Amino acid sequence: MRQQLSLALLAVVAQQLVPAPDAVNRYPALEIMMATDAVRNLIRKGDDHQLRSQLTIGRAEGMMTMEQSLAELVRAGRILRETAFAHCFRPEELRHVLQE
Repeated sequence: MRQQLSLALLAVVAQQLVPAPDAVNRYPALEIMMATDAVRNLIRKGDDHQLRSQLTIGRAEGMMTMEQSLAELVRAGRILRETAFAHCFRPEELRHVLQE
């Protein structure tokens, strides 16, 4: 089953709509994992716990974590910092990404 999934998978995208400061508009925050050779290999081997590290280092391949996406929205002035923290999965990672 893992073999089939690793061969069939192209990408995984998770999205949440985050409210803007005006409380009228919403902006999509995304988490994107592309099925690179490394990701496919981790899936085949059952090393799911290592997929997160691939998301973090895979920016060149078009990957991004939810926290990276939320940080970009904060930097662009589309959402408030507090809103980003309310919608993130890993507050410490978001804090780190916002400091870069």
